[in-house]
Formats: sequence, C-alpha cells, structure tokens
Amino acid sequence: MEDSVSMSTKKRFLAAAAAATIILASAEKLSAAATSLPLRYENPGACTGSGSTHLTIESAYGSSIVGLPFSGSTNYDFYSQPMTAGPALKTTDKGAGQLWMANGDSKTDFKVTVRFVFYDHDPASSKETQIVDSGATGGMVVKHLQAVQINTPQGNLSAPFKPVAGHLLHVRVAVSLASGTVTSGFVLLNTLSGTPGSSIAMLPAASTRTWTFASSAPPVITAQPTNKTVCCGGAASLSVTASNATAYQWRKNGTNLSNGANISGAATPILTFSPAGAGDAAYYDCVVSGVSACGSVISSAASLTLTAAPGNLAINGNSNSTVTVAFSGTPAAQYVVQATSVMAPMFVLMFTHAPADAAGLIKFTDSNAPHFSSRFYRAVGR
Repeated sequence: MEDSVSMSTKKRFLAAAAAATIILASAEKLSAAATSLPLRYENPGACTGSGSTHLTIESAYGSSIVGLPFSGSTNYDFYSQPMTAGPALKTTDKGAGQLWMANGDSKTDFKVTVRFVFYDHDPASSKETQIVDSGATGGMVVKHLQAVQINTPQGNLSAPFKPVAGHLLHVRVAVSLASGTVTSGFVLLNTLSGTPGSSIAMLPAASTRTWTFASSAPPVITAQPTNKTVCCGGAASLSVTASNATAYQWRKNGTNLSNGANISGAATPILTFSPAGAGDAAYYDCVVSGVSACGSVISSAASLTLTAAPGNLAINGNSNSTVTVAFSGTPAAQYVVQATSVMAPMFVLMFTHAPADAAGLIKFTDSNAPHFSSRFYRAVGR
C-alpha cells in the first residue's frame, strides 16, 4: 500500500496526529543510541529493480506529515536508495522499529500488532536475504482521535551482516489488526524527529552507526547524439553527454549493441565505427542509466548514413582545354574532388564539393587545367 491519503480524509488523520494526548503504546524501552532510519513518502521515491516505490528509507527526517491508509492487516514495504556504505553487524546487534499510527474515528478504537523485518535486497535479481526480524508487539490500542507511537521489540540478528554496495535496504512493516473495527486508520510518516509521524526503522537498535545511500538524482542528457554521414570504409562516431550517469547502452534501431569487429564503445558515451560499412546505416540511440535500475533516460535517435566510395575517375580533356572529371557515387551525397600538379609530396592546389545527381553520377570541370603542364585528380567522400 503506497498511496497517501486523499483530501477527504486528510483532516481526520491530521486531527488525530494533533490530538491533545499522545500515547506511547509500547512498554519497550528503546536505546537513546539507536541508529535511526526515517521512513518516508517521497517522489520520485526508490527503485526496487522490478519497479519503483514512494515508500523510502532515508538518512534524514521529513518536514511534512503523510498518512498511509490502514483498513486492516497490511504490509508496508520501504526501500532505501542503493547502499554505498553501512555498518557490519554482528549477531549481538538488534533490529527494531518505531511506528506512529493515528485513528481519525470519533468513537471507535482498534488494536494492532506491529513488527519490522529487515532485508538485504539485490535490485538486479530481486533476491532478498533477511537481516533481522524485530518480532511482533502485543496488541496495542489505537484510541479514537489519537496519535499513537508503537515501539516494537528488539530482535537479534540470526547471522552477521555486511552491506553490499549497490544493494538496497528493505524494511517490511507488518501491521495486523488484532481486534476492533477500523474506519479511519493511518500510518504516519515524514515528520521532524520526535514529532507525531516520525516513524523510524532502527538498525542497529542499541548503538549509533552510519548508513550511506547513493544520490537519487536521475541522469540528465545534456548533449544529444547528432546525425552523421560517412563514406563506406571511413570512421564515424556518435556521442552522448549526460550528468548523474553511471552506465550507457547504445542501441541500433532499438536493439542493444555489443562491441564487434568494427564497433567499439557500445557501453560508453562514445560509439565508434572503424571502418563503417553499408550494414551500419541505421538509427542509433543510447540508454543512459543512473544509480538505480529505474533511473534511466533514452537519448534522441541519430542517423548514420553511409555513402558509397567514389568510383573510378573518367577524365576528359587535354592540356589546352578545361578538364572534366566524372565518377559514380551515392545519389545526393557530397564528395570532394581534389587536384594537384605535384604528386610527391601531395600538394592540393584546389578542391571543391561536388554533389551526386539522382543517378549517383558526379561531374566536375577544372577550368584551371590549361595553366598546368600536368594535373592529378582524386575524389573522396565527405
């Protein structure tokens, strides 16, 4: 259950949270040195690998109360951003939770049990390993028009735990209706420390340690790939620039690319073709990923156009007249015709861009030819 309350019920849970009497509904005494991980409702939230959730585990408290509807036995699943660092835990360490609940009904009370179960979550495979189960509370009364803080027992780890970078911390808060009828129940989140709604997970529950989570900022493409035209046999590259990016995957016409004989950089910001062949003509885009599996964006598509290499040159003319150079190529493609009177070293005296006609034929007239005793020509694709 991940939706915050609707406007029609918001007043009721706010009234409950602001009730004159705040009840500590558990006899459990929590250590003042507990490691507090605030439970939050955030947008865009966290990515679990198979989807996303607004219910998050953070290292900082919120400032605006949020109520999750409670109408019966419900599991609320909270996920952190990818872990970058965390405490190595022993079997002597404990896990626990503190949950705020509110009852907006004007007359009816209800009773619940609460337990916190902690997991290590691998977003790539969705595989989970249980870290610790706090154990369930006894039946706790949530009285009408009151906000109630419920502290769970402290459960010992069954095995040592060492955080894995890139994995998520997953806390399942299981709230079960023990008795009574719920008409306007809420789990409260997102408030300042020590205020009604400051629900927290505690791992470890009896000492202060530090958890560090990756930034949730999504990747942003700042420079899109642009269309390229290259002659067959030449080299070409496409590039994308992004911030907050951790991975790149180029695609050809929507299909993932791998490095090959003439392709490199398929998983980098720059995709290179060397040499480019006729089969490489296509549309290419890049999937840019951030720190979470859901944090990816796709670049715009850029075309790679391949033109045929210039065909054999046909030269007509003599030393006393202009010279016409003709050859075959790709229709509408641009070619460069170069001329020189010195072969070694090559010294280009003149060059021009010549477009191919609809049939792929290119003709160029050299009006300067009569001024030279000899003339050499070549054509290259642009």
